[in-house]
Amino acid sequence: GLELMVDVAKDARVGRPVAVTLSAAVPGALPFEVHHALPAGVSPDRQSLAALVTAGKIQRFEVEDGLVTLWASPGRMGQAFSVTYRVMPSLAGRLIAGASQVKLTGRDSATWVPPAVWVVK
Repeated sequence: GLELMVDVAKDARVGRPVAVTLSAAVPGALPFEVHHALPAGVSPDRQSLAALVTAGKIQRFEVEDGLVTLWASPGRMGQAFSVTYRVMPSLAGRLIAGASQVKLTGRDSATWVPPAVWVVK
């Protein structure tokens, strides 16, 4: 089946970049995408996302308010998928993100990860 793990550095501080690692597993060599939900006050670093495209780790990405969507590169399909990108918190406190998901591209089936709680100092 589909699996998604989200790992966020535990020492998040306002105004300092924080590493986020997304790891996914999908059956076979099927194309898939990861929808990573971010809490309010946390913005993705577009340069680190663009570097993943340049390195061939992802095919493309889209950024919306509170959401980053990554499409796995064709060469990654059927292999373990793990990417790290940076985000920048601008608010301190206990922040709650929405649920993230991994899904097969063009299909309705998805696996959801429960909402994440971020503690930013």
